[in-house]
Amino acid sequence: MGTQIKHKLLVYKHLIFGNDKYMLILLSILIIFLSGCGVTNLPKTYADFPQEEKMAPLDGRAPILIIGDSISIGYTARVQELYPSYQVIHNPNNGRNSGYGAYWASYWVSHAPEWEYCIVNHGMWDILIDGNGNPIDLWGTTEQQYQEYLISEFNTLKPHCKKILAPNITDVPVNVTQF
Repeated sequence: MGTQIKHKLLVYKHLIFGNDKYMLILLSILIIFLSGCGVTNLPKTYADFPQEEKMAPLDGRAPILIIGDSISIGYTARVQELYPSYQVIHNPNNGRNSGYGAYWASYWVSHAPEWEYCIVNHGMWDILIDGNGNPIDLWGTTEQQYQEYLISEFNTLKPHCKKILAPNITDVPVNVTQF
């Protein structure tokens, strides 16, 4: 079992199961089983995630593009309810971290000649770092990478979006140093 999985097991033990050793044993078996089910085939680049879902077709209303993870997927329908004169479209799949957004932004934004608003929120994917501040797998980013990715993503969006919004609606938990 890798160090990362062992650490997650320890975190899960304390956060979810307390000291219930039977639940911990069950969770251990599950993690060992899942670690043998393709974990070695983790994606190496953002291109390894093809955009299988297509962007929604435009319907004539001024479009709003929402780029982000599951948090923004969750509030997309509410934005549509609040602004029925706009067509609110979320990027296909999950927008994951800022690097993924920078990589796929040109694809997402190309689906309309001009977007009324582009709203970007990648949640907490970027803080997937180890205890030394190093990114975990493909998803975590250093502070410098985070800045570079957002600048790249925003520069891609600028020519296509009348206004770009980056709401801070996913706060980073206090004192989080690793997952």
